[in-house]
Amino acid sequence: MSEHFSLSDCDVIGFDLDHTLCRYHLKEPPGLSMTVLPGILWNTRTMIKPADFDSCHMGFLF
Repeated sequence: MSEHFSLSDCDVIGFDLDHTLCRYHLKEPPGLSMTVLPGILWNTRTMIKPADFDSCHMGFLF
C-alpha cells in the first residue's frame, strides 16, 4: 500500500454498515456485487418479486 491514500485513485468507494471505509483489491467489484448480492437477497430472504436487479446497486455502491 502506498504511503498516501487518495480517494481520487479509487474506481469505487464503498462503506460498510458501520460506515467504515473499505478498500478492496478486486478487478470488478461492481460487477461482483451486482451479480452475487441480488441473488442472495432474493433467494434467501423474503423480497418483493419479480426481482428488479437494476435497482440493487442503490445504497451499496456510490
